[in-house]
Amino acid sequence: MNKRPQPELSVIVPVYNTETFITTCLDSILSQKGVNMEVIIVNDGSTDNSVDILKRYAKQDSRIRYECQKNQGLSVARNTGLRSAVGKYVLFVDSDDWLLPDSLHYYLSIAHRGDVDVVVGKVKIYYDNGAVGIWSYSENLHNEHPIMTGAEYLNSVVQSRRFAPMVYTYFCRRSMLEQSELFFEPGLIHEDELWTPHMLLHAKSVTFGSMPHYAYRRRSSCSITSSTSQATRLQSLMNIVRIMSETYCAMQPTSPAYPFFIMDIRAIYRTCAQIALRNTDSERKAFEDMTRSLTLHIKNDKIINAMWREYGSILKSMAINTEKG
Repeated sequence: MNKRPQPELSVIVPVYNTETFITTCLDSILSQKGVNMEVIIVNDGSTDNSVDILKRYAKQDSRIRYECQKNQGLSVARNTGLRSAVGKYVLFVDSDDWLLPDSLHYYLSIAHRGDVDVVVGKVKIYYDNGAVGIWSYSENLHNEHPIMTGAEYLNSVVQSRRFAPMVYTYFCRRSMLEQSELFFEPGLIHEDELWTPHMLLHAKSVTFGSMPHYAYRRRSSCSITSSTSQATRLQSLMNIVRIMSETYCAMQPTSPAYPFFIMDIRAIYRTCAQIALRNTDSERKAFEDMTRSLTLHIKNDKIINAMWREYGSILKSMAINTEKG
């Protein structure tokens, strides 16, 4: 019996209770033309009608591989899909979003032509009120640097301030992810903030596509900030700051990515401070305790000074706003 050729692409779709949106998502993937792909659906313990919908699609289309696991969160579901994948490239898709027509063939053509590790895409954002936005890298990158390393791309972000941590922005070579053991940290919220910079650090070649490939459904009522306790969110983001700081401390100062990591650590820490200071006294105290613990663990003056400066800046800003009020 003839062995099936390796798929060009593994599309990984974690699913948890998205019965309202999953058909739109899967139809947008399966209708893509000119692509030899596999679609790995990971049911992360859904309790709604998503299960029946997924099983029906799996029976109807041989390109679908259906995985089922108890609910363990988005990071573990993505890891399950990644470990099952056999495609040359990998794209993650959230089950309440969808792909734009004919985008996969376009991006895979770019990936194969340059034989690159990563292709950076463009994302359309659809808001509840009907507005449509777009996330895109700086166009100068595409025009002036058709191919660069991932570290160089991170360095360019320091100037452009246009960085997308969302994993669905990137088409990644699967062998790079496997060899570098680039899996998602279980239990984290905002796990993309950690995974994407580390993925790009390992990318030897990055290029860009000019057409949007992904449609992100911006649902304010179901956003992570509204459905997750602020204490949990704070703990997760502080863990990301810790791991990012460890990477920064181990990095050579001559690395092109060095300025990005200190910038990103400051930005994430600033978000942590804003969460803590706008909530209860106990969360503020927990945040200060986490900061002290982190400074003892990291022992890097540049990071420590940057964190306390961010904290002081927010405290000052809040005091000014209070006086104005």
